Amino acid sequence: MKQITSVRELAKIAQVSPATISKVINGRSGVHQDTVARVRSLMDEHDFHPKSKAVDAARILVVVPGHSNALTDSYVSAILAGVAEASFSAGLSISLKKMDKSWNSAADLRHLLRQEGASGIILPALSDGYLFADKLGIEKLAHVVVGATRHEHDVYQVVLDDVGSARRAVRHLKSLGHEKISIITCDRHDLAQSNRYGGFLAETQDLGLSADLKKGIEVQHACPASGEYALSKLMQLRTPPSAVLVTNEHVAIGLSRAATSMGLSVPGDLSIVSYESKDMLDFVDPALTAMASPAFEMGLQAVQMLEGQLNQDENEPYAALSMLLQHSLVVRKSTGIPTPQ
Repeated sequence: MKQITSVRELAKIAQVSPATISKVINGRSGVHQDTVARVRSLMDEHDFHPKSKAVDAARILVVVPGHSNALTDSYVSAILAGVAEASFSAGLSISLKKMDKSWNSAADLRHLLRQEGASGIILPALSDGYLFADKLGIEKLAHVVVGATRHEHDVYQVVLDDVGSARRAVRHLKSLGHEKISIITCDRHDLAQSNRYGGFLAETQDLGLSADLKKGIEVQHACPASGEYALSKLMQLRTPPSAVLVTNEHVAIGLSRAATSMGLSVPGDLSIVSYESKDMLDFVDPALTAMASPAFEMGLQAVQMLEGQLNQDENEPYAALSMLLQHSLVVRKSTGIPTPQ
């Protein structure tokens, strides 16, 4: 198939005006979706790269989660900091693009890469990102998903060991003498939250927990108010816990403050283990023991994995499809030996 090198030539084949081609290339409105799809298909078919948007082998695209305040989220911002550090060290430039849920296929991403002049894509996957990566068939491009997808075939990803981290958190509490351990999670439809809950259940199965303690509390919003709500529910149980694993740092902060307001001693009456993506829990009173997410390291590894794909030899494909990173247990003042009852 003949390669097309000019907008006018592509416009002639597509039977539209050069202005329409320009709008499609630059993602502007005013073109019917059928025409957009047809022009993009012809661009792929004829390997068309507009001169002003030629693919730069030293440029990568990072798709930021679409929810509001994504850039101020401690987990996302730490990942992006790692991506930036590794990219600048490697002489790469970065384009940021907000996730658009109207994207439906790998062809949409190919067009986006062409539009941005980028050679590969990194997708930090929060709850909506898991299904998003699968829906797009992202494995057909040079890519890295930072966070697990819901399938594993042919997807390059940097993954946290959420099951193992929850088990280690429970073992820490057991080593202090706690036998009444419960859990507070955020929206167990989220893959990470589901895995943390699964790790908790697996590690506590030999403790003979009551059904209420094993079930724990599930909240829908990752905010301090959810921690206050969850603590009130736990304290209403016939046998309240002496320790609790909280799978979100904002919920843990609310729970700790609520415990103090209720006159509970932390860790005497209630030991708390949280998760965190930055060292923010060192500044809570008392400072919270946490499973620290290596979010910055995830960003570093994502860039290295993407570089591996972009620089691979056709006869020796880049092999590392998935990289599993571990949380660090940071013991602070919110965990201790339970007060005898």
